[in-house]
Amino acid sequence: MNNLYRILEVNEDAPIHVIKKAYRYKALFEHPDKGGDAQRMALLTTAYQTLSDPCKRRQFDQEWEIYNASNDTELALTSSGHLPTAGLPFSMSFRKEHAQFIHQYQKEPLDKNTPSHYLKAFHSELYRHSIDGKEAIYKDIFSFVSAKESVETKLNIKLLTPEKAIACFLEFLIGNYAIKDIQHLNEKFSEKIQQLNQLGQQAGYEFQLYQGIYEVLLMSVKETKPTEKLLFSLQKISDYAKLTADQSMGFMAPLLQSKYFRNLFSQALHLYWLSEEKVLEESFLKAFDGRVAAERLIERLKSQLSENRSASKSNDQPTRLLRYARLLFKLEKDLNKRANFTTEDRAAFYREKAFHLLDWLPALMSTAGHFVIVNTLLQIGIHFQKAAAQESEPPLRMADEKLATKIYLTAVSIAHRITPDVELYACLHSIKCLLACRYTDEDFKQTLEALQHRALWLADLFPFFQASQSNNDLLAQEDQNLVLMRQLLHALIDTIDKQKNKTEKAAIDHSYVRVFYQAYEACLKNWYQETHEPEVEKKFRQRLMHELLEHNQWTKDDLDYNLNAPWSLAELDEQGWTRPRSLLPLAKKTNIPTYKTVHGVEFNYKTGKMAFILDYCEENESDYNRLLTLFDLNELFQRRLTSAIFSLDPVDPDMPYHPFNQMRFAPSTLYHSQLLHTMFLTDYLLKFLTVGQEVQRRDPYELRSLDSITQQLPNYLKKVIDDFQASQHEESLHRFWIESEAVDLAIDDEKLTKEGHVLFALGDIKMVVKQHTLKRDTEGNLVDKEGEDEGWDCYVLTPAQQRELERGKRIISEPALIIIKDRWELIFWENGQATQRCHLENDKHHLIRLSKRGRDADEKIKIDDSESLRQIYRVVLKASKKTDMPHRYSPEFIFAQEFTKYYNEFAIYFPEFGRLRELSKAATLVNVMAAQRASNQEEIQLGQRRLQDKRYWQAEERYYWQTTEEELKKLVRESITKQFDEWRRQLCKEKLKETRQKSLHALRQQIGCLSFNPYSPEVKTVCDQYYEEIKRKFIAEYGDSGWDSVSDTVREEAIKPKIPTIISELEVEKRSAYRKQLLALLKNELSGLSSWESSQLIDKFLDWNETPLLNQLVKYDQKQVAKKIKEIYPEHTEESLDNALNNSLSMIDEIVDRETEKALEQHKQQLKIRLGGREKLEASFVDLGFAANAEEIDIKGTCLWVPASFRHDVNKGYSRAVYGGVHILGIARHISPAQMQILARQTTQAGQRLWQNKVWGDAANRYHATLVQQQLSNPNMTVKPEHYVSTGHGARFLDVAVLSGKTLQQGYEVKTGNSPYTHAQQMKDNWIRENQCNVNLVRYPGCPIQ
Repeated sequence: MNNLYRILEVNEDAPIHVIKKAYRYKALFEHPDKGGDAQRMALLTTAYQTLSDPCKRRQFDQEWEIYNASNDTELALTSSGHLPTAGLPFSMSFRKEHAQFIHQYQKEPLDKNTPSHYLKAFHSELYRHSIDGKEAIYKDIFSFVSAKESVETKLNIKLLTPEKAIACFLEFLIGNYAIKDIQHLNEKFSEKIQQLNQLGQQAGYEFQLYQGIYEVLLMSVKETKPTEKLLFSLQKISDYAKLTADQSMGFMAPLLQSKYFRNLFSQALHLYWLSEEKVLEESFLKAFDGRVAAERLIERLKSQLSENRSASKSNDQPTRLLRYARLLFKLEKDLNKRANFTTEDRAAFYREKAFHLLDWLPALMSTAGHFVIVNTLLQIGIHFQKAAAQESEPPLRMADEKLATKIYLTAVSIAHRITPDVELYACLHSIKCLLACRYTDEDFKQTLEALQHRALWLADLFPFFQASQSNNDLLAQEDQNLVLMRQLLHALIDTIDKQKNKTEKAAIDHSYVRVFYQAYEACLKNWYQETHEPEVEKKFRQRLMHELLEHNQWTKDDLDYNLNAPWSLAELDEQGWTRPRSLLPLAKKTNIPTYKTVHGVEFNYKTGKMAFILDYCEENESDYNRLLTLFDLNELFQRRLTSAIFSLDPVDPDMPYHPFNQMRFAPSTLYHSQLLHTMFLTDYLLKFLTVGQEVQRRDPYELRSLDSITQQLPNYLKKVIDDFQASQHEESLHRFWIESEAVDLAIDDEKLTKEGHVLFALGDIKMVVKQHTLKRDTEGNLVDKEGEDEGWDCYVLTPAQQRELERGKRIISEPALIIIKDRWELIFWENGQATQRCHLENDKHHLIRLSKRGRDADEKIKIDDSESLRQIYRVVLKASKKTDMPHRYSPEFIFAQEFTKYYNEFAIYFPEFGRLRELSKAATLVNVMAAQRASNQEEIQLGQRRLQDKRYWQAEERYYWQTTEEELKKLVRESITKQFDEWRRQLCKEKLKETRQKSLHALRQQIGCLSFNPYSPEVKTVCDQYYEEIKRKFIAEYGDSGWDSVSDTVREEAIKPKIPTIISELEVEKRSAYRKQLLALLKNELSGLSSWESSQLIDKFLDWNETPLLNQLVKYDQKQVAKKIKEIYPEHTEESLDNALNNSLSMIDEIVDRETEKALEQHKQQLKIRLGGREKLEASFVDLGFAANAEEIDIKGTCLWVPASFRHDVNKGYSRAVYGGVHILGIARHISPAQMQILARQTTQAGQRLWQNKVWGDAANRYHATLVQQQLSNPNMTVKPEHYVSTGHGARFLDVAVLSGKTLQQGYEVKTGNSPYTHAQQMKDNWIRENQCNVNLVRYPGCPIQ
């Protein structure tokens, strides 16, 4: 390559005018017209044209710099020993894992074994031969030929051509030749080889073909035991095909696809694996040394760079390759570095070298091809094994080999995602390397078995061996093996396509499934054709699907059934693409009532009745709220679906791009249920959204973008999907699954005792989308990839703890986001120091909430539920945005969090998600009911056993009644003793006497004194009456004038003498009156006496002798007490009760015994009543169809496939699939008593309000429609209730509409009470306002019509 600056003799930084001046000056001498050299003038012109153009000059400068760069200094290492492009040492995690292995094996060392024992031995039943009527089976072609009878040769080969050679070799492999034939054939090949030897290089590639076949035939002729050399002989044959495929594939394909050739290749692989050559020997390792090849490649590329510049061709690719080649040259020097070390240091040297090579990987990942990365990993693994071989400490040897195994698995895992040539190479040589290990465990055994299975599976279609070689050799080969695989695959497809009779299979030794699968996978991995053609990929997908169904004896009808249940929420267009529809079609068609949700259920343990609390959908209810029917609940009850799990999984681990997914679910009673189909639809839809491809749900089951089903979404929801799709840059495996969280459960049994009611109320349910990175295990199955932490660990520290951390007294080793309490400062902590700090002024409340979360001993916040994860996620995003720190969340994690956040909004546009939510809640109710039913059945069985005849009692019943009697007796004794003590305290004779005495004293005070004197007021009153009577008569006879003179005389002479008589009469009268009153008052107490006896007692009392009356009253009271006690204990005599009352223990015992018998009988009656209620409740469960134990359904052999959703990004070069599922936990969560009370009250009110709202709402609509009609002045206007309007956000039913013809002029949304004006209603009404007319909200405080 010419230095253009030197040609013009200018400096590299020369400005344009200097370059122009130099060119003109030199042109004066070099121009042919001036006697100069034309070739020299052409160089001058090229130099001037290039350097005078800024773009061309810049390009030349870059190419010249690369051309002249030193191979040794192109990529320098830092002093820390890792590549500058790798950031922190990539080997850091591997070093930690190595240390963990050492610690583990110091405690639990591995066993020393021979790994080759784990390999599955080569076995074949392909060769059979009958001897004396008995069929014998031979393990390979060599033993088969040896056993055949020798017959006269019939071969007559005049000219041996490659095509003839292949045909003869195939006949040999089939077993059609006897030993003499083979000897003759071997001689022909020997002659041909000698002829080609004489030709030298002119022999071309045919020499390898003949040499390979000859070596195989020679093994048969000499009857020597085949060795690993057999594989290299077969490699010569496949190398011929590789180098001449364009001309030879027509006759090579029958051999390469032949089961006989593939059988021989499988045998050769086993021999290679078990050969004595060890991977740690120099002879094996020498093949990886590519330093010389790297130098040759660099020189070749430099020459190409110069030639392209001379020919004015683009140098983009050579420049890129030259940089790449220099990188590989540096890597080769590192790989083959030698050092002076002692025997003791040898193990450490190889180990450190392996770790150092691991630090190369980030640089290689950004520049090198996958094949080079895989090959480098194999060499890293070998270095770990070399370290193990030199190590004297067993735990270190075990750790080295364990890490080597992991490295090999990583290489195979990377290769698995690329092309079969790389994967086959990785598998074959990983197996060879693993067989050199000395320590094994069960994981090692499974790894080796799985790698062998995968290698043989690949080699069965592509029987091509590629020996271990250097990275530069791999680069120089330019995918020759892959090209050979492509051409063989094309040949197989052509053979199938040429089959005229489509009812018969083409004559190939592979199944159509295997061929079409490999062709489909090749399309997805962009190697089936040099330029990808989508139609070819589509064709192979459809043909593969057809062959797979036919192979399993299934039809497309089976697929259609799985894809399209009768109650699907998503409507399909004529072609089978999703046309979103948000209602239950069957319910709408047949006017079946639909419901938004189920709030709970109420049991009556006395009547056995059940009452479900459902949120009924009115006629104008939004379609996306019509999520449940009674049929759904009945199906859940009848199948007792208390929890469920569903997933769409890969069908075959050997076919990672299988065009179908397999539905897996539990319990089996989900089969053919609405719940199963809803779980399928939501999982399927989530796959569409994450993969970015929708599956057509009718034949031909094509794939298309999401545009048609996401165009209805608002921008903020669409952004969740678009952001995730935009973040996908490489092939990766993830699973997303929807999980229902526990539901709050309130149990209200306040009315249980009186009315028998128990309410089971459910709160709202939260659906969570979760994600996990997947990897393929050793057997190809998808499993969770451990150690995939997301975001930052979150800690909460006090200022004092922060100071401890900064001083090193507290350790946080992993990257963390630290919340400092009180100051509410956020600190990003990495590598033992703070990297960023910030405050979130507007989110302090979030930090406070986080600080109240549970923490471990190190103050790290525990992530024990989705809410704690959500809170940390929110804070990390805001803090990282403010500080420009990475949030460290994967796109998958962000999508899961954002979809969870907007789950209910997505459910508006994709009602499958809403239906899943409500069915999950209903499953929780079924779980609650199942638990109650189980408890109820136990109570019934228990009650029936206890109430059966004593003769049938078992030990349990006897014990129950014995303990019950003892407990009742104890309670009865306590009650009776307490009662009698109370009676003694209140009703004993002394107490009765005291009470009566007080009452008699009170009577005495009321009666007062029974004697009078002349001065008594009563006596004076009578005297005054006499005086007035005399006065009246005197005046009547004599007049008023003489009275004053006789008045004093009248008092003295007429009245005073009568006073004694008056006193006597008054005393008799008063005594008689009180006697009468007392007799009436004490009528009951004196009823047992004669009237005379009663009078005598009263008279004595009136004469101040109260004792006789008091005794009589006390005696009466005692009898009354006895009567009352008798009423309580009628079985007992008054005498015995009286004795008991007077502290007779024997009488108390008698009463206790009898009362215990009564209590036992009452207890039995109560048990019968309770049993009756429980049996009625069980009858209600039976009437409901609630399954006691739903029987498992045998689904073996049933088609459970659905078309898989793959996204093939041709430009980015990867195919993407997502896995996951749905998990309905069906569990209830205990809440605090206060929360339980609130939820129970809300549920009860909801049940009452639902009906009230319906009645009130209908009345309000009618009332307002009438009111609007009365106010209309335009006769052309009409008022219509329940008017349908199609909006950009879905269907809208206006409660009242004013129309002019068919044109909407005014709309009304009528509400009563506090009924909500939902967000969806507001969105739709705003759309109507913007596009049609005004919509008013009218609210009545209650029912407007009474």
